Amino acid sequence: MQLKQLETGILFKNAKPHVKSVHAYFPSVAALPDGSLLAMYMLGEAFEAVDLKLHLSRSFDQGLTWEYQGPINTSVTGRQTSTFGRLTATESGELIANLVRFDRTDFPDEGLCNPQTLGMVPSELLLIRSLDLGRT
Repeated sequence: MQLKQLETGILFKNAKPHVKSVHAYFPSVAALPDGSLLAMYMLGEAFEAVDLKLHLSRSFDQGLTWEYQGPINTSVTGRQTSTFGRLTATESGELIANLVRFDRTDFPDEGLCNPQTLGMVPSELLLIRSLDLGRT
């Protein structure tokens, strides 16, 4: 089966790239029962940066334009974390997101892997869901 691209839209654009480095990574888009699309993606200054956080944007025109909805708060008081995730919608409209929260507290200047052992930084698996099309 061959896929044909019908249209394209920009999910995120850094408004001031000359001032601040912000990149979007790993978008995950869910089609909702009301016809809208909800996208979850990571924003941060680099691929494995400590400041990578999940954000949401919504489209009401099949992805031509996107409205920023805000961040998904997965922070933990007293810990420095970054988060990755994937989003899907069930037939009933429930949104489910599978997340990985990386604890960067002891390794703020390293990537996700320990260069000596090749092990990952401490990580947690999270499952979050929404019954109101991602509004809460």
